[in-house]
Amino acid sequence: MKETRPPENPEDPQREEARPSKEDLNTWASLCHFSALLGIIWWMPVGPIWLPFGHLLAPATVWLLKRGLSPSINEAGKESLNFQLSMTAYGILCAVFLRSWMPFPLVHLFVLADSVLAVTAGVRASNGQSYRYPLTLLRVLR
Repeated sequence: MKETRPPENPEDPQREEARPSKEDLNTWASLCHFSALLGIIWWMPVGPIWLPFGHLLAPATVWLLKRGLSPSINEAGKESLNFQLSMTAYGILCAVFLRSWMPFPLVHLFVLADSVLAVTAGVRASNGQSYRYPLTLLRVLR
């Protein structure tokens, strides 16, 4: 005997629970920004030097997994990754062109600015607001 199901009711409250709430969407959007802070502690050895990569890998993972849930998550992820790519380029330029003692204070200044701006963007995203990072020259993801 064939089992039949009742037709799905679009007004069913259980069906509503499947959609993420506004707070959940804001949380994922803010994690696109906050996860970049892993760059401070997540480093990878490359030959004789250690390079940060958490600031790129963590936001990319959040964005790739959750961007389909909402346009705000998609926008936050792209904005965060574009900024982190720009900060990576600034760090590389400092290391290559300023080989004296100067790159170290500048790199620390970039890390501090990166951290403060990522926290600012994460807080704004958690409140449901979009954020445009200053200093973003590379807009790879549009």
